[in-house]
Amino acid sequence: MRGLSARSGTSTLTDATFEVRGGEIVGVAGIEGNGQTALSDALAGIAAFTGELIFAGTPLRASDTPVSRLSRGIRVIPQDRRHEALVLDWNVRDNVALGRQRTLTLAKFGDAAREVIERFDVRPPNPDAIVGELSGGNQQKIVVGRTLASSPKLIVAYQPTRGIDIGAAALVQSRLIEARNAGAGVLLISFELDEIFATADRVLVIANGKFVGSFDRAGIDRGRIGALMAGNA
Repeated sequence: MRGLSARSGTSTLTDATFEVRGGEIVGVAGIEGNGQTALSDALAGIAAFTGELIFAGTPLRASDTPVSRLSRGIRVIPQDRRHEALVLDWNVRDNVALGRQRTLTLAKFGDAAREVIERFDVRPPNPDAIVGELSGGNQQKIVVGRTLASSPKLIVAYQPTRGIDIGAAALVQSRLIEARNAGAGVLLISFELDEIFATADRVLVIANGKFVGSFDRAGIDRGRIGALMAGNA
């Protein structure tokens, strides 16, 4: 992205310029409410933006729909699984098919669900289980499992382990690392510095809707990053 500015609700992003390469995890470190939602929504295709957004060598337009971005290999793990990612009164099978219902036949819905259940240890291991009756950790496993299916090229992971237990969080993080190792680019937006430091190859710092610092893994300075997050340049 080059000079990208966007707004989503009260979230504002201004003049963002950076890249995410295939085979790396780029962590966005910042205090909640500093433009992260505008960034995620612009990439997902649900927020208008100005500036340039280039994906795999081709410009993305603000008019490009979320569906067209899915077809190009862009996947998003939203920050709020219950309101933005899942239909709580549907079963696991139908939730796993969301976003792929145009390419999966009905007969394949069950196969896709069983693959996510097995790979992410969803409990109970039942495609007919109602998602709203599952624990938060198992709901998140379904969201992440669906997102990582079909070898995505870019994964925008917004608070992917929020509100889940340590075991589920570790599994989610390991699957994101596996996707990175398989060649995907991952943009990890998290308010937990420990999560970013544990997984990211590069760290970008955001404050007041602007990117204010960049660190590679070998040069991560927790104190400096904390100061930048607080607006102390």
